[in-house]
Amino acid sequence: MTGPLVTAVVLNYNGAERIPGVLASLAAQDLPAGQVAVWVVDNASADGSLALLERDFPWVRTIANPTNDGFAGGNNVALREVATPFVALLNDDAYPSADWLRRLLEPFQQQDAERQIAAEQPRAAAEELLDREDGGGTKPVERDRIALERSR
Repeated sequence: MTGPLVTAVVLNYNGAERIPGVLASLAAQDLPAGQVAVWVVDNASADGSLALLERDFPWVRTIANPTNDGFAGGNNVALREVATPFVALLNDDAYPSADWLRRLLEPFQQQDAERQIAAEQPRAAAEELLDREDGGGTKPVERDRIALERSR
């Protein structure tokens, strides 16, 4: 395979104090060298995030979004350009373990992989929002693990 297997897209908004942690976590992923491309979409930060990224993280592709388009809008800026087979979306306060991407991609390496979907939610910041009785939240079948669902 030529080029990266997965693009990790980090959405940032005024996260200059948080972005080094997530980028260090992504740099420590245990996939073979060259398989992970790291992009940061900066949603119009005013805290020096862009200067920090340019100065300290030259290996990261930075996309300066001129407006704060929120999670979906900011990620869509990157998703329009991603060319790798896989993409992983993170916020600037996510610090994945070194095996995160490898474990996330493992189901796609298995036989019949075209019929599988993998997702991971390492931790919810506000767990009470996940289990709201009014139906406003979602209730994952399994938290803190990779969940697989085969199509039927």
